[in-house]
Amino acid sequence: MTATDISPLAIENLQLNAGLNNQTMQVIESDLFTKIPPQTFDIIIIPPPYFPKKPSSVAEYAWYCGEDFEYFRNLFNQIDKFIHTGTRILMILSDDCDIQTISAISSENGFIMNKILSKKVFWEWNFIFEINFVLT
Repeated sequence: MTATDISPLAIENLQLNAGLNNQTMQVIESDLFTKIPPQTFDIIIIPPPYFPKKPSSVAEYAWYCGEDFEYFRNLFNQIDKFIHTGTRILMILSDDCDIQTISAISSENGFIMNKILSKKVFWEWNFIFEINFVLT
């Protein structure tokens, strides 16, 4: 298992939680896939930042994906190098975000987003999308 985050504090918490739960995992401080060694994954789970604003601190990277959705542009530009034909990619999004723009960015990079679960949590809807690479 490999876990990544751009935040040093999140990395510290990932390592602490792995230890507390007697789990072995590789924890890498990385902006998306930039520091991950070449490999493919069977499952990739993405809880992305999705509000369109430029982050002004490391903490804001948890919420803001850049004014032009740079997080998603980078994600869909990089992820194909880390998947194989059987990889399952899951991403959680909220009805508070611009799902249409995110889906368009995925399509521009050869991916399709399929909603597989919807659940209302308090006042907002959350959705899990399965992302598939479309061979052309």
